[in-house]
Amino acid sequence: MNFTLKPCLIVISGIPASGKTTLAERLAKQITNAVYLSRDHVAYGGLLYVNHLVATPSLLNFEEYVAKDKVFPNDAEPVGTPFGEMILIHDSARSDFYKRHAREQGYLIQGRLAAENMKAGKVAIVEGFLPRVIESGALKRFMDQPMFVEYPKYLIYVVASDEMCLARQKARAGMDKEAAVRAKTGYTDAGNFSQLMAKEHPRAPRGLEDLPHLLLDTSVLSTEESVRRCLDYIQK
Repeated sequence: MNFTLKPCLIVISGIPASGKTTLAERLAKQITNAVYLSRDHVAYGGLLYVNHLVATPSLLNFEEYVAKDKVFPNDAEPVGTPFGEMILIHDSARSDFYKRHAREQGYLIQGRLAAENMKAGKVAIVEGFLPRVIESGALKRFMDQPMFVEYPKYLIYVVASDEMCLARQKARAGMDKEAAVRAKTGYTDAGNFSQLMAKEHPRAPRGLEDLPHLLLDTSVLSTEESVRRCLDYIQK
């Protein structure tokens, strides 16, 4: 069954490989006036491409600019684009360049697109917020922005077991190039996966209890049941 809803903001947050993207995509298919805004699409679709061949005499060339940022040689590669060759920056090493130029920019772009789409009568589904954004208070500040004041807001927080997240990370690394690059930092190493997740992506981040939210554990819930619970939560 499909639904048409009044404009609202749906934020999907959670630990990596918990099923955030799958949930967002399925919700977008069932809400007829929804628009799905993925942070990965924002980042890898543009923010991490650098035109290093354009002459800008007032600036350092790109390689010099990021000489201390842990970008080269392992986390950058030349790629073809409609505008000629550019450098694609991977985020696997969490380079300083990525932190400064893309990590938070993606969220800001998502927010602006969400606000404009809600003005046009859409339900904005924004996905990609990790636990650290909750612990820092940034997610609350994001949702409290003046441009969202007149719209209902819903937070969905998604978790899964370490075993399921690890299996999903391995499967994703076999299909997605960026996931494969990130996997090299330990996200498919069964020996330290649980320790890595607990340290960097806690299942219950500080501050979550202060945010009204729906908690979903996709280890025990099917995609269909997760979608149903989301729709019930949004429409109650």
